[in-house]
Amino acid sequence: MNCPLCKSKQTIKKGFRKTRYSMNQRYYCKECKKYFSDSPIKQKVYPPHVIFDAINFYNTGHDIRQVSKQLNSKYKIKTSKSIIHN
Repeated sequence: MNCPLCKSKQTIKKGFRKTRYSMNQRYYCKECKKYFSDSPIKQKVYPPHVIFDAINFYNTGHDIRQVSKQLNSKYKIKTSKSIIHN
């Protein structure tokens, strides 16, 4: 894996990054001495499939309150209307 900051190939696996709903592999760059992860979506708490389903439910005509209830029942996670809106 290449470093996203300096594009170096001198990277090593260095543990895991735990979020509320998933775990991502962490990497360490020997060139710039920075850590990074292989997360497909940066700075998001929820996994990509939950975000995709929220957008899909909303685009099919459901309002934000219905989308929140649908995600809560399908994935057993607590989402609010403001989270869905953002």
